[in-house]
Amino acid sequence: MESRINYSSKIKSIRYVSRFKREYNNKKNITDETEHISDFLVLRDYYPNNKNPYLFHHKYGNFRRLKFVRSYKKIRDMGCKITAIDCGQGDSFLIENKGEYGLIDFGGDKGKVEKFLRYNLNKTLKYAILTHLHQDHMGDFVSIVKNFPIEEIIIFNGRKRTKVKDKEKAKYSIYENIDSDRINFISADDIAENKLSFNIGNAKFTFLSPTIVYDEDNDNSLVLLMEYQNKKVLFTGDISADIETKIIDFCLDHNIDLSKTSILKVAHHGSRFSSSENFLSNLNKQFISVISCGEVNRYNHPHNEAVARLKKYGEVFMTDEMGNISLSLKKHRKTQVVTERETLFKESFLPSTTNNKSKNETSKKIGNQTQNKNLASKTDKPVHKDEDEVELAS
Repeated sequence: MESRINYSSKIKSIRYVSRFKREYNNKKNITDETEHISDFLVLRDYYPNNKNPYLFHHKYGNFRRLKFVRSYKKIRDMGCKITAIDCGQGDSFLIENKGEYGLIDFGGDKGKVEKFLRYNLNKTLKYAILTHLHQDHMGDFVSIVKNFPIEEIIIFNGRKRTKVKDKEKAKYSIYENIDSDRINFISADDIAENKLSFNIGNAKFTFLSPTIVYDEDNDNSLVLLMEYQNKKVLFTGDISADIETKIIDFCLDHNIDLSKTSILKVAHHGSRFSSSENFLSNLNKQFISVISCGEVNRYNHPHNEAVARLKKYGEVFMTDEMGNISLSLKKHRKTQVVTERETLFKESFLPSTTNNKSKNETSKKIGNQTQNKNLASKTDKPVHKDEDEVELAS
């Protein structure tokens, strides 16, 4: 059944854009003495919300998407797809459900996430979440927020004081050119009160951490719990084992059940200081672990101890070995996992003229060779001399 969007009287006519601009300029009353984050972000095209000074709206937000508005058909829920993008030593996850898209983090190696989105995304991103301000999670942040339309960007306001240091001002100057309707700097207090959630299609996202501002940047990573149908997915950023314990306590206080978590985005690229046994035992008896990391990285991620702990609870998939990893979630069905290199392997090596028996034999033989090769490369992987210190600094 088709239905049309009802426009408000203002949106029906483009002449209201100039009137809106005049109204905005007249109402703007930010002084030089005001010490909140807007003065230091150079948000020339944005104005702060009256009730929340850390939520910014684009001054043409109601009009910028007019060319994208069309009559539409009601989209059926055909399942939720999560893709771990192979972005080197970093994190980036694309979520899709009912024609809506969300992005969690922006990758490590520059250009890889942007290239993936150009080939696989033809719509506006409903939400883009930056878990924390480390380069391995914001490699393509600048290029993506400038070149891809986004409805809302979510960033953690992890400052004990709102004033930004002089050397940090250049980091924030890019916000004047971003293509987003809203920029939301969420606070630890909002997360602690369990107020914040958003939806991508029928997939609901809730913030679990941080509930206070920590001294360690990795511990200030935004942690999200995704709930879709009868499945739960946990995105843990770069948190340490200490924060994992705090998340368990937070969930107990707010009646959040982690025992149905069927997919875990492994914290800190499989660091030995995360994925503690205490934390994993509070999740499902069997779940899928996804580790995003780069090949032969200087931190020696993922660590063998962390991988061994994860394998007790189910399969472990790694982007450095398998490329892009796609997980398809459907109600009352087993999660399907398809990896990029597995697909290429099948297309490249299996002869089309052989019968089924020879196909299976060939696949098994080549699979064993690939396993042996991966095992050899894993054992020969260089270990940094000061591995513990390097991991803590990353």
